[in-house]
Amino acid sequence: MVRILIISILRMHHHTLVFHIIKLGKKVQKALGHKPYPFSLGVSQASAVVFISQHKSINQSEIAKHLHMEPASMVTLIDELERIGLVNRDSHKIDRRHNKITLTAKGKKTVAKIGKVTEKLDNYLRNKKTKNDVKTLLNLTEKLSNNLDKWKGGENALPKPKRTLENGHAQTS
Repeated sequence: MVRILIISILRMHHHTLVFHIIKLGKKVQKALGHKPYPFSLGVSQASAVVFISQHKSINQSEIAKHLHMEPASMVTLIDELERIGLVNRDSHKIDRRHNKITLTAKGKKTVAKIGKVTEKLDNYLRNKKTKNDVKTLLNLTEKLSNNLDKWKGGENALPKPKRTLENGHAQTS
């Protein structure tokens, strides 16, 4: 009886939105070559250097916030990026989380390579779907991201669904 219950639970979870998103994320990472990444970077490291490239100078706390990482974890990530020569750090005298981070020449080349790889995969995926499908997917992922920003975590902390009226029909978000 317990075994049947466990199998039923596993089957239910296999079809949840969360597990589908995780599965998709893992497939994208595999398609991009994340770990080993073509440039020996993990997903967080690659995301960080791309984000840094979009700013003249940015501090570690801002990078951590954008990547949804703890500031202390970002210090470790930046230490590694600095060790492999992708970033420079202009040290803050009191708090390492406020160090200004910039890309090195090697970091800029790495970002260009990351851009080529991701653009190639992006184009491949876009060509397999209609423009409307892509627009719908982008809108949906943005909404999911916004919803997750509001979720505080914990088993009983799920936000209550918000019901609205759209085109005369009840909608839940």
